Amino acid sequence: MSPNEDILDDIHRSCTELLESCNDVWIDDAALSSAVDEGAEEARRQKPSLRLPLKFDDLTQEVNYIAVSHLLDQGSSHDAGLLASTGRTSRECMEYGLMACHLDGRSLDARFLAHFSRQQVFTYFNVDACVEEEVRPGIMLSKAGPLNVWVNNVVTVLQAAGKAMLSADHPSLGAWLLTLVDTAARDSPGEPMQAGALVGELARAVPGFRDEWAGLAEGSVCSARFQRKAQALVAALAARFGAGDPRFAFRGSDGLALDSGPDTIAALLAAGVLRAGAPLADALKERRDLGGSRWEAALRAGALEAGRRARALAAGSDGPVPSAARVLAKVLREQGAAEEGGRLIAAESVAY
Repeated sequence: MSPNEDILDDIHRSCTELLESCNDVWIDDAALSSAVDEGAEEARRQKPSLRLPLKFDDLTQEVNYIAVSHLLDQGSSHDAGLLASTGRTSRECMEYGLMACHLDGRSLDARFLAHFSRQQVFTYFNVDACVEEEVRPGIMLSKAGPLNVWVNNVVTVLQAAGKAMLSADHPSLGAWLLTLVDTAARDSPGEPMQAGALVGELARAVPGFRDEWAGLAEGSVCSARFQRKAQALVAALAARFGAGDPRFAFRGSDGLALDSGPDTIAALLAAGVLRAGAPLADALKERRDLGGSRWEAALRAGALEAGRRARALAAGSDGPVPSAARVLAKVLREQGAAEEGGRLIAAESVAY
């Protein structure tokens, strides 16, 4: 990224370049145009908001809770195993676990996160990493089960975030975020922080928000930046607080990228907006683990590029241009029940 390039522009540029270098994923512009025509007017009427059904002591605690919940927006590749074990998807397990922590009086501060354990995953999230196996009649042995990876990922991401905050002398993610927006407001009175600047800070300082890929695509070395969870957090903070607190009315927030997780990808594939070549389509139907592959990166890049093009198409009509997520909300909602065969699987990923 050049010194003068906004990180959101860099994200879009890197994804566009990756998609152009991969022959297995492409965008059907006719299908995209149709989706935009159907959803653009609805998008302009939408008034996004976010309010959690929980009581918080102060702004710092609520901002911190929202930050941790987005940090843990991961593990969807384990949905089938979690549904079988707990009756909940990964996202539902995360919500359940964080609410349990909150209602138990846990502050989710840096020290609590830095020392978060596998036992606490079981206590608060009700997910057991181990299974019991009978090795001899009447003799049971506990061993790592199919959800061990999911549990390890939760612990790793939370501990890394807590340690990052402690090393920088910040009591919590929420306190650090408020310091950032307060500093921006003080340095530039009347101008809230740039959305891209906050995305960049999150990706720089917190390992769990760092979301990038590098590898070979069609024989050439390529890289792409997604920063999915960081962008989602910035959008959530703007939606929750921006109308009432100018510090959170981030400049350029409508330019935040479309989500690049498996739900969006499955919906775009089902709608015909995103297309996949035969080998990749077969891999998706067979639910192969594509973690770390150029196919995984290309599908995610395709989702971001579809969002960028959708927003450009919507810009042709009158009025302010909504975000990519709002422009495509109708097709994403209607295709939300897309068949499981279109879902991206990457068991080790903590990006989605």
